Amino acid sequence: TRLDERAILAAGYFQDDWKVTPRLTLNLGLRYSFFRPFQSVFNKLANVDLWSNPQSPQLVLSSQEPSSKFWETSATNFQPRVGLAYQLLPGKVVLRAGYGIYYPDIKFSPFGDSSSWVVNPPYDVSATSSSGGITPASLLKNGLPSNAATLTSTTPISLAATQINPHWSYVQQFNMNVQYQPVTSWMVQVGFFGTKGTDLSNLIDANYVSALGPGTINQLRRFKSIFVPTSVPGSAGPASGISVSPIGAILETEYEGNIVYDSLQAKVEHHFSTGFSLIGSWIWSKGLTDTRGNSPMGAAPGATVQNMA
Repeated sequence: TRLDERAILAAGYFQDDWKVTPRLTLNLGLRYSFFRPFQSVFNKLANVDLWSNPQSPQLVLSSQEPSSKFWETSATNFQPRVGLAYQLLPGKVVLRAGYGIYYPDIKFSPFGDSSSWVVNPPYDVSATSSSGGITPASLLKNGLPSNAATLTSTTPISLAATQINPHWSYVQQFNMNVQYQPVTSWMVQVGFFGTKGTDLSNLIDANYVSALGPGTINQLRRFKSIFVPTSVPGSAGPASGISVSPIGAILETEYEGNIVYDSLQAKVEHHFSTGFSLIGSWIWSKGLTDTRGNSPMGAAPGATVQNMA
């Protein structure tokens, strides 16, 4: 299916230095960014709604909703930045500190991979054929069967879901350090540096196995079937479509992840007369997170539990 996607990313910033006193300088800034998620020129996107009725996921077509409601955006992404430098002992000791809020580029969907909207029917159907190891599933000279990628013959299908009104990810960075120049060309720095990420993206399999038992994994998943509309509900009476069963993974992009990083850092720096510099550093840090990046649960080693049952 041809999509022709369009997205908007607009940003601007203001920054200025203010010398409050001969010993105190402030660095003040404000950045603003606006994201509008991908939209299809031909209005051919589908999202799995896992939230309106958590017991029964629904496929929602982009043609059913206004573009601003299919995946909501935020117009309040203001990112303040502030820094200061204060000479405790002029020419010898300087105290520096900084704080800033950053909105990372949210993971726009679709990207074209298995976790993006472009895999969802009715506009796209992904099929995988397999053989018993002896007899091939098909011969190239015969081509693919005419029903190889139809909803009635392709099972199980995999789906993708993105939170309709997500929390917008943001990261706070902060630091405070003291710089000391004991003699000319030497500088010693000791300080605290930290990062806190909130509402970061996670990729999970929302159609996990709810209870162990006999049968294949797709027979044990919490959702057994889904209705795939082939017409827009309400456009000309009840929606027509097909109920597909069984269904495989539903890769859900959610924005619930968090990360905390704290560190004590020390550095010694020496500048030689020839322009050569020598730097030695030491870092003691601790990081905690519940994010997994783009690896859904069970898809890779270390990607949390293999089975939520």
